[in-house]
Amino acid sequence: MNIFKLFCEKVLFIFVMQMKFYEKYPQLKEKEFLAELLSKSVFATMALENQQVPMKKFRRLLNHF
Repeated sequence: MNIFKLFCEKVLFIFVMQMKFYEKYPQLKEKEFLAELLSKSVFATMALENQQVPMKKFRRLLNHF
């Protein structure tokens, strides 16, 4: 089978899946939503490891990016 054809099919599949993903979850394109999701995830992970840091500190750090 032609390797180039297989490659093109894979790229097309990934592109279509990405488009469907963003259609289903359009908020993932928003920087504010991703920052909130990231800060909550890091905060929760650190809390589970008994390394609590105030949420305000995370938000200040994220605002720099």
